[in-house]
Amino acid sequence: MGQRRDRLNRRLENQKATRLKNGRRKGKERARRAARLEARQNQNAASE
Repeated sequence: MGQRRDRLNRRLENQKATRLKNGRRKGKERARRAARLEARQNQNAASE
């Protein structure tokens, strides 16, 4: 194949690997954020 296609395939593979790695990190980040927001809501409800 041509060089352009090879570069495209390499870039697509890198993007796929990055999505897998970052997907796990983002899942943990979402859980932390949800816990933090829930704690703040509970704190606000208790102070009212």
